[in-house]
Formats: sequence, C-alpha cells, structure tokens
Amino acid sequence: MKKTSKLISAFILTIILILSASLFGCSAKKNPEACFIFKNGDSVQKISIDITDYENKTVYDIIKSQKYSDVLKADITEGESPYLNAIYGIVPDTAKQQYISLLTTLSDYKYGEESVTVDEVVFYYASKGIYELPVISGASYMFALESWGNYEADLASAKTTAVSDLKGYVKAEDYREEQKTELASVISGAEIKINGAEYISDVNSALSAAKTEIDKIKTDAEFTAEEPTIKTKITDGKTYKSKNYTFDVWSKDKDGTKLATECYFNGIKTEYKWDDSTKTSFTVQFAQYENTIVLKTADSTGNKKEVNYTVYYTEGDIEVTISIEAFTIGNGYVVEPANITVDQNLLAEMKTDKDSFNGAMLLDYVVKQNGMTYSKTGNITSGFYLSAIGFTNYNNISAEMKTKLETNGFSISEDASNELGEFCYTNGSGWMYCVNGIFPNVGMSDYYPQDGDVMRVQFTLAYGADIGGASAMGWGYAEDYFPSVDRDALTALMGRINKLELAKNGIYSETLKVISKDNVNQTELDAAYKDLYNSYSSRLI
Repeated sequence: MKKTSKLISAFILTIILILSASLFGCSAKKNPEACFIFKNGDSVQKISIDITDYENKTVYDIIKSQKYSDVLKADITEGESPYLNAIYGIVPDTAKQQYISLLTTLSDYKYGEESVTVDEVVFYYASKGIYELPVISGASYMFALESWGNYEADLASAKTTAVSDLKGYVKAEDYREEQKTELASVISGAEIKINGAEYISDVNSALSAAKTEIDKIKTDAEFTAEEPTIKTKITDGKTYKSKNYTFDVWSKDKDGTKLATECYFNGIKTEYKWDDSTKTSFTVQFAQYENTIVLKTADSTGNKKEVNYTVYYTEGDIEVTISIEAFTIGNGYVVEPANITVDQNLLAEMKTDKDSFNGAMLLDYVVKQNGMTYSKTGNITSGFYLSAIGFTNYNNISAEMKTKLETNGFSISEDASNELGEFCYTNGSGWMYCVNGIFPNVGMSDYYPQDGDVMRVQFTLAYGADIGGASAMGWGYAEDYFPSVDRDALTALMGRINKLELAKNGIYSETLKVISKDNVNQTELDAAYKDLYNSYSSRLI
C-alpha cells in the first residue's frame, strides 16, 4: 500500500466555464460525450455526462435533464488503496442557463506521512476536445469554450513542439561516442512516450523527464574538466631528421598535481630518462619512417587520459640555432645567436656521427669557434654539466633584478672575473639551457638536436627563477621572477642574419637591447621581430 500523507484539507476550487449554448449543439451521429476527468498522477476519476439524445440542447438543459446538479461522490484510488475521497458538485447556472460551475471538496484522508492532491481537472467534450484546468485552492477561472480549440490538434501540435524541443535540447557533437549512444537512446524513448501520450500534460511530463535524463549525461567538455591532462612538445605528423629524440611530458590531475606518465614507443613500454616533481623525460630512437608514441596517465580516482602521436623519421641534415646569454648580469650575449647546419661535413669536423650528435657537442663546437674555453663535469657524451665559460664579465645587474634577488634571500657579490660559472655573483648561479622554450631536466649530453630547434644557454643567478626556468629544478614550488615570454622566434631570426654575415644595422642593435631586458614583454619582442625582419627581409634566403 502506497503511503499517502496529510492532505490539503477542505479547500474549494471554483471553476467557471463560460460556454456558449450555440457551441454545444451536436449531432447524435457523432455519438458525443461530455465528462469531467480528475487526475492525480496515474490515477484518474471520470464523471461522464451522456448527451447522445440531447441534440441542440444547452449545457444547462443537459445537466438538468440528467440530474447532475445533485452532489456526486467518488473515490480516487491507486490499486486497492483508496487515498483520496473527493466530493464533486456540478452546478448549472439557473439564471443564464449557459454557465456551469464545478465545486470540488477534498476531504481529509490520511495514510502515513505523505499527502496527495488532485493534479489537474480535465473537461472533455467530444465535439470540442479537452481542456486541462489547474487545481489551485481558492482559485476561480473563467474560460470561453470557443477559445479551447480542438484538443486533438492542440495535442498533435504539442507533440510536434516537444519532439523538436527534445531534439534541439543539446548537440550530439558535444558528446563522446559512448555518451552519444546513451543520448540517442534517451531521445528515442522519450519520443515514443511523447507521441503516445493522450494528454498534453503527459507530453510535457515526458519532455521534462527526458531533459532531466539528458542533463545527467556528461558532455565531452565535462569529461575533459575532470580528466587528467597530458602536455608535451611532440608534434603529431611531423617528420624528424635526427634518430634520437628526447622529449618532456607534463601529466597533471584536474587540480594541477603531477601524475606519473607511461610511454609506449612503437608498442613497447619505454622507461623514463628522468622524472621529478614537475615533468618526466623520455628518450626514444626512431625507426625509419613511421613511429608511434602513446602517453598514458591516471589520477587517484581512476580518471584516465591517453594521447597518441604518429611521427616520421627520415635521415637528413638539420639546422639548429644556439646562443649563449649573460642577460641576468647585464652582459648581453656571450655568443650571439648562430644558425648551425649539422651536415656530414660538420660531423666529420667534430669527429662524430649523426646518431651520436648531442647538445653538449653543439655547445663545445660553438664555444671553441668563438675562441673561448669552458670547464665541465662529466664528459661530452654522458653526464655533461657546464661549470663555467671563460670570458671577461662584470657586474651590471639591473636594479630590478637586484630587488628580485634580495627579496628572495640572495646576497650579491660585486666581484668581476674572467670566468663566469656556478656561484659567481650569488650562491644560486650557474649555467642552464632551454630548447624551444623548455628547460629540459636532462643534461646537454642527453639532448639530441632536431631540425629547427632553438637552444639557448643562459646564466642564472637564482636557480633559474630569473630566466623562466624555476620549474627546471624539479622542486615543484619555485616561481619565476618575471612573466614567461617567447624569445625563440627572434633568436632564430638573429641567427639567420648572423649566418649570412649581414652587416649589423641600427635596428639590429636595438633588437639586442630589447631581447636582453630582464622584464621584457611579448609585445616588445613581437614588435622587435617585425622591425628586424622588415629591415633584412630582402637579403634573407
């Protein structure tokens, strides 16, 4: 037995139906019927008025002849459990003989703690259709019959509108394949219910229920917001020209916490080269032509993320731009951007082969080409660390940089020297390098240049925080002193100009000032690039 509750006790609904007597004329051939339908959920109580034999009679005459002015009593039931006793009074208007009033009294009938009320009252007249009246305590309504229209037409229109609304409620392309199937099932089921409905209220209920179910289905954007993220510098579809390739991966959960990353190269799981609290590095060796790289991660709640890349390898010459910078101490370039073509001639000069060629070898070549020396730990093929470069340097640290350093607890030495390396000027100083804007967490001997790379070797005074490389230390909590900017494009352009040995004009000199600023912004760099390119465009190959 379904529990019902405290009912709304003793309220009276007065509905005044304004009916034109002429509109109620009907032919016995249509076998017309009039009735009131009281509906609560799936429970319906119908009081019928047989008007078959009353052609051309007014509603008053019909009701009076059938003695429906007497009080009628009925139980609305669900199964075998009566839960609402209602008394209905159908009262003709004796004065104008063209109005009827419906009086409804709901008696107090209790079952448990739940309550029920009549949801709606429906007046049905076969030649005119159905009109649904809301049940509101103490309310009075007046409706002209001619405004009710044809219920069958209204119902059909309501169905058409509901189906259209349902199909346009969301866009299938916003969902993933599995959810598209679920979405189609909900829409299909709702469409069947809508088209099979007998009442407009049921059409609306089916539409509302379907929208509720649709709202529960996650969109691709919602899944993406919950899923981990995987970022890397791998370019899908790219053709690489160096066999060895080292790349970094940043995998994070939705809150930004680093996650472990699995790498599958050509179907085989590959162990990472280096892993810290910020990123994970992998090194792969390409097979000739097509290669696949699959990266996977998962968070603590089981949300997973997978990205797939197809890349290609064809052996060939590469061009790499390299620079050595002492911007942080105000000494500009140690070596201005140089565009280096790595071909068989250069490899023979360096006494190495293409597969072995790495970042340490590139640095070694450029430093020596510029008549300088350097000190290191490790060796050029393994564990290489640049300790210092020999050149005359001096303290020209900007006031802004000094403030940043001192605010973060660094003491600054005023001593100049003929060698620049770790612990010069501050206890957080040393040489770091970035490739295409990323500071690798592997040494130069484990970085294998690819065609188009921009390698910038930079002197830091603050463990990388002053050059945009705070995260490279792998601590996970350090912040950069200045906003991140992209100097690579301008560096590469300067490298092209220097390779062609073009005369340095005033715009080139201004570019040197802009690119070496501690707190340069991207707008300044982009403007400098545009000016420099326009100045040399006719001579660039």
